[in-house]
Amino acid sequence: MILRSLRSQLLVWLLAPLAVVAALDAWVAHHGGVTTATLVHERLLLGSARTIAEQIGYSEGKFVISIPPAAIEMLDTGNQDHVYYRIDDPDGHLLAGYADLALPPRSIESEAWSGFDATMRGQPIRVVAFAQPVSGEAAGRPVSIEVGQTLAGRNILAREIWRHSVREQFMMLLLVGGLLVLGLRGGLKPLIALRDRMQRRTPFSLDAIDVGSVPSELQPMVAAFNDYASRLTRHARQHSRFIADASHQLRTPLAVLNIEIAFALRQDDPAIIQEVLRAIRGSVQSNIRLINQLLSFTEAEADFAPPSRREPITLCPVVCTVIEELASLAQAKSIDLGFEATDPSVRVMAGEHLIHMLASNLIDNALRYTQREGVVTVKVDTAPDGGVLLQVIDNGPGIPERERERVFERFYRVRGSDCDGCGLGLSIVREVANTCDARIELQGTSDQGGLTVSVHFPAGEDVLRVVDLRSPTELSAPYPRTGAAAT
Repeated sequence: MILRSLRSQLLVWLLAPLAVVAALDAWVAHHGGVTTATLVHERLLLGSARTIAEQIGYSEGKFVISIPPAAIEMLDTGNQDHVYYRIDDPDGHLLAGYADLALPPRSIESEAWSGFDATMRGQPIRVVAFAQPVSGEAAGRPVSIEVGQTLAGRNILAREIWRHSVREQFMMLLLVGGLLVLGLRGGLKPLIALRDRMQRRTPFSLDAIDVGSVPSELQPMVAAFNDYASRLTRHARQHSRFIADASHQLRTPLAVLNIEIAFALRQDDPAIIQEVLRAIRGSVQSNIRLINQLLSFTEAEADFAPPSRREPITLCPVVCTVIEELASLAQAKSIDLGFEATDPSVRVMAGEHLIHMLASNLIDNALRYTQREGVVTVKVDTAPDGGVLLQVIDNGPGIPERERERVFERFYRVRGSDCDGCGLGLSIVREVANTCDARIELQGTSDQGGLTVSVHFPAGEDVLRVVDLRSPTELSAPYPRTGAAAT
């Protein structure tokens, strides 16, 4: 089950390592318990062997052996363990005890001892061998005393030591867990306070949160929220202003269209009705173009695709398609429309639809604002910094330098312009350019007028060059001109 509580997640991340450490400590404690129990067991066996050794003497050419009961009783643990002993003379001959008790793996020096594991009658035992020098005629030659015992008592002692250690570890883990719960409850109070502040906000409140009143760990999150709220506020204001401007732009044409229809309904002369219908058709076409540009602007403003979702687009074919679509408009005004490309294989990182929208609005603006029998040239070139340059050059009235920044505003039109535009074309171009990380510039073509609109696409990984499917000569040569030159 996924833990959705931050407190629960913190407890898990804190207690899990502690539990692992406790498990490792329990494993170490088990080995430590076995070692301690073995050491205690060996000391008891060694004490029993010394007690027996103290009762060994040598008289009249033979060893005198007496096994005191205390030597055996001290090994009684109440666990029904079996005790075995063996006494050998200096020559290794059995003097007393069990002959089948295992001998020590190596010789033992006088007054030294050694502990080792063995098996006696199918049961594992622990044996201690002790070398005891004997006074008398046999002085200098030690007697070997071995005492062994089964391991039931030792194992029980090891388990008790291990259980005691595990019990302490478990109690410590519970204590630490309780302290962590209390600590987290106090440590999460600022986060809970921030949550309460957010819940008390009104539904439409986008005011910034005071970053200084929250802990430093939460400040990046609060700063990100404030930034998002600021961008959302700005977008909401722009959206509201756009709706208001769009409503204003549509109100007048629709009112004019309504007047024209009412006027046509009152006429009986077919010639006048035909003239009014032509006017209505022009109004409808203007409104259709306005609505299409409004939709295009909304789409361009919302289409901020991240760089990872863009794809390389060959620029020249898209521009050629736009020129073909607008050729009829150029012919209607007898405008000489042409295309030039020094490198037809250049590509830019963008969406094909965005590039089509950008080029369509640029060329459409140039054709609409250029006088009859004018010249409009579209160029695709490589910029000095390695980027890609898309230029639309016309010899129309141009834009005064003081107004070149304002023409990017929505619904702004240059004073004195008699074109039927609505002031959205360059706004759409700028939104698309921003989406593609491109830069747009306006320059005068000559002292007599004209305008050059340059869109500079960035260089580097965003610009690629490939071989186009069409022949290089077909795209590198000027595009077949339309309008006056064609006729």
